[in-house]
Amino acid sequence: MNIGGDLLRRYGPARPAARARGRSGGEGPDGGLGWSAAGLTLLGGLATLAVCTMVAWDREPFARAFLPVAAIAVAVGAPGHADGARALDPRGRDLRLLAIARAPLGLAHGVRPSPPQEVVADDRRPVTPRAGAAAPAAYPACMSTGTQDANGTTLAQRFADVKSRIAAAARRSGRRPEDVMLVVVSKSGTVDQVRELMQLGQVDFAENRVQQLVQRAAQVDEWRMRRIELAGEAPLVRWHMIGSLQRNKVKKAIECTRLVHSVDSLRLAEEIQSAASRREAPVEVLVEVNVAGESSKAGVAPGAAKHLVAQVETMVNVRARGLMCMAPLEGGAGAARAAFERCREIYEDIRQSGAGGTRFDILSMGMSGDFEVAVECGSNLVRVGGAVIGPPQVFEDPADA
Repeated sequence: MNIGGDLLRRYGPARPAARARGRSGGEGPDGGLGWSAAGLTLLGGLATLAVCTMVAWDREPFARAFLPVAAIAVAVGAPGHADGARALDPRGRDLRLLAIARAPLGLAHGVRPSPPQEVVADDRRPVTPRAGAAAPAAYPACMSTGTQDANGTTLAQRFADVKSRIAAAARRSGRRPEDVMLVVVSKSGTVDQVRELMQLGQVDFAENRVQQLVQRAAQVDEWRMRRIELAGEAPLVRWHMIGSLQRNKVKKAIECTRLVHSVDSLRLAEEIQSAASRREAPVEVLVEVNVAGESSKAGVAPGAAKHLVAQVETMVNVRARGLMCMAPLEGGAGAARAAFERCREIYEDIRQSGAGGTRFDILSMGMSGDFEVAVECGSNLVRVGGAVIGPPQVFEDPADA
């Protein structure tokens, strides 16, 4: 039995199969063959163990001291080089550990992971993975801003189309297109879509959940600060709160909201008045009117709208800027037109009575399915979501009220 030949074949220079996987620990700096550290450790340990065993035990006491050292060398060296040298870089670092440390964060941060790569021993250029290698992870479920929807349109195209339709409706009602404000309801869109719309010139965005409103405002503010640091300027943004507002969430909502669309009771107005006591400017609000008379909708009764506006007007920290309403769920365009015309009559009556003051000038009517009818009926602010955002990208959490 050739023990020396077996040791050389197993623990000596790296074998061709090991070299094919990468630059091995058994290669020298120039890429030539050498001895792996684990192989040298094992070979030295075996040699020392053999010498100490052959030396007379009672006449050579020093041999007893080296026996534990030799045993440790064998135990350490064997596992480290049992299947050839590990894949190391020129500085002796394990390429597998480096790959783990440098792996991209990937989908956790919305970044598409790079395809898996291998390293060639001679020049370390990326190559195509072997057959059977793990496939790269898929994109997240969210659709990017440039992706087309089922109708083959992009976000920019849908945005331009909605603006064109608003302009045409405004002209039909004898007004200028710039007299109607577009508020994009971004609740079902992504932050990337909000940023793209800002770069396209959109300023006003709306959310109907306080928690998402606060999160979106913080994310967009951070992005704007980076833009200002890099380019010296950033697009403007104004946030609107359009959903039902609970009194215990008023303080958070008004910190980042330009206009609250959903004041439907005196108690809510008083809560806003209290929360805004330390603000330099009053919180601007719209009184929501339930012109459709549906129990599923919030808002004051049409006959109580003027009285609530007059009460809000007496508050120091709250300012009523107008009315907001929604069309009925059923009845189509005819029912929507009747509701919008009724709300406009209430709006004009309040303006003529002076109950809302000189800045009572906003009539918020119309959403994705009926904003053109609303503009024809006198709306000067429309809240459009799906017609711009497209298919929902973010779904509401029922617990986030």
